Amino acid sequence: MKTRWMMLAAMLPLGMTGGCWRAEKALVVEKAWVRLPAVPGRPAAGYATILGKTGKVATMLRGATSPKAQRIELHLSMTMKDRMMSMKPVSEIPVPPDSRLQLAPGGAHMMIFGIAPELKPGDTMPIVFRFDGSEQRVDAQLVGAGAPAP
Repeated sequence: MKTRWMMLAAMLPLGMTGGCWRAEKALVVEKAWVRLPAVPGRPAAGYATILGKTGKVATMLRGATSPKAQRIELHLSMTMKDRMMSMKPVSEIPVPPDSRLQLAPGGAHMMIFGIAPELKPGDTMPIVFRFDGSEQRVDAQLVGAGAPAP
C-alpha cells in the first residue's frame, strides 16, 4: 500500500507539468515579420498574429526580445495629430481569450531598435515574445523598406 502512494506522489509533478505545457502551447504566435528600416541605424517595425488561448481571462503580452536587436518596444495608438503620425510605447498588450491580436502596420506593433547590421531582406530574425507565465520564440521574416508585406 505504501509503495502505491509513493508511486502516485512521484507521478504527480509529471501530470502538473504536462498541464502547464499544454496551457502555454494554447497561445500561438504566427506570421511574424519585420520591415527593415530604409535608413541604416533607424528602428525597424515588427508585426505578428497572436492567437489567444481558451479561458476567461486575457493573457498579457509583456514584451519581446531578440539577440539581434538592442531592444524591442511594444507600441500602440498610431494617430494623426497636426498631420504627423504618433505612437505610444506601452508595457503590455492584452490578448483576450479565443481571439487574435494583430500586430500590424497602422496599429499595435513592435519598434525594434539597434537591429544587427548584417541582417538583410530575405533573412530571418529570432524574436522571443514574453507573456504572463510563458515565452514563445519565433523566426520573423525580414522584408525591405519598400517591399510588400509577406
